[in-house]
Amino acid sequence: ELGLFGCLFVLLLYGLLVWRALVISREAPDFFGAILAVGIGAWIAFEAGLNVAVITALVPFTGITLPFISFGGSSLVVVLTAVGLLMNISRRRPVRLIKISERELASADVDFSSAPGRARRKHAVRRIRRGER
Repeated sequence: ELGLFGCLFVLLLYGLLVWRALVISREAPDFFGAILAVGIGAWIAFEAGLNVAVITALVPFTGITLPFISFGGSSLVVVLTAVGLLMNISRRRPVRLIKISERELASADVDFSSAPGRARRKHAVRRIRRGER
């Protein structure tokens, strides 16, 4: 119904979504998140590619819906859940350890021997990261 340019635009959007899933997997904080992001991207790419192949009569009719577009409530819910998982993976950032010297910790004037000292150490580390003394 949209013509050639409409179809190309929809395929471009699918390509953008799959590319973004691969970027999310590369920046994932853990191995499971990376594999999950690649799997979701491959799943959406496979469904879209198979649907295009069915429409162009390259393969027989399979009944797989086109993600986000074809009619099917349960399919839409599952794909939206998968995209929600992708968004959750993209929000997490890997833990980056910084090296703080003993001199910098000593300049914070904090006693780290007790449990409350550990909480004060966190605040001291935050101040050092921001450049405060």
